[in-house]
Amino acid sequence: GLPFEYRQYDDADLDAYGASVFGQATLTICRRLELGLGLRHDYEHSSAILGGHADPALAPPSETTADGSFNRSSPRATLSWHISPDALAYLEAAGGYKAGGFNPQSLPEQTAFDEETSWTYEAGLKTSWFRNRLVANAAVFLIEWDDMQMDVPLISSPGVFYIANAG
Repeated sequence: GLPFEYRQYDDADLDAYGASVFGQATLTICRRLELGLGLRHDYEHSSAILGGHADPALAPPSETTADGSFNRSSPRATLSWHISPDALAYLEAAGGYKAGGFNPQSLPEQTAFDEETSWTYEAGLKTSWFRNRLVANAAVFLIEWDDMQMDVPLISSPGVFYIANAG
C-alpha cells in the first residue's frame, strides 16, 4: 500500500551447541521376563542476535540478543516377556524432549520458543516363523505431547515460517 518501493530485511546470527548422554541396562528377572531401564540427558545452549532494517529507513534498525540453556532427563522402561523362542511381547514407556530456541523471522512476541516434551507408550508382539523366514510384528502406541513445536506461516511474508509452541 506504499506509493514507493519498500523492503524489510531480517538478519540473524544463531549459535547452538549441545551434548547428550544415554545409558541403558537390562535385568533378567526370570528365564522369560526382562526389565529394561534407560535414561538420556540432553543439554543445549542457544544464543541469537536478531536484527532488521528497512530500505528506505523509515525506522531505525533493530537488534535483539537472546540466549538460553535447555536441559532435561528422559527416562525409558521396557518390560519384555519371551512367550517362546520365536515370540516376544513387550510394554514400553519413554519420555521425549526437544530443546527450545529462537526464530530468525517471526512476529515480535514469538522470537523464542519453549522446549517440547512427550511421553510415548507402546505395546507389541514380535514373532518369527519358519526358521526366521517370515517375521511378523505388531505394535500399538500412544504419544502425549506438551508444547509441541510447530511451523507457523508468517502472514506478512508468504513462504516464511517460524516455530511456535502448540498446546
